[in-house]
Amino acid sequence: MSDNNIATVSTINLDYRSLYLHFECGTYFEDVECIKDIKKDLEDTIEKSHEVSKKEAESNLFKSIWQALLRLVAPLM
Repeated sequence: MSDNNIATVSTINLDYRSLYLHFECGTYFEDVECIKDIKKDLEDTIEKSHEVSKKEAESNLFKSIWQALLRLVAPLM
């Protein structure tokens, strides 16, 4: 969202797999009514968001094992 005049909506993640291996796409909007809806959705999302604390981000044994298992199957997705 930029200047209440330009917006993009996409599935693109900024990582190697998304940019080079997957066929993801985005849509560019300029000077159209739906930008108001996109802005409202963005504001609602930000309102429901919270800053992740260091404690929330720290790993525990179960979380580490789960993440390791997910990394094993990620290339299959």
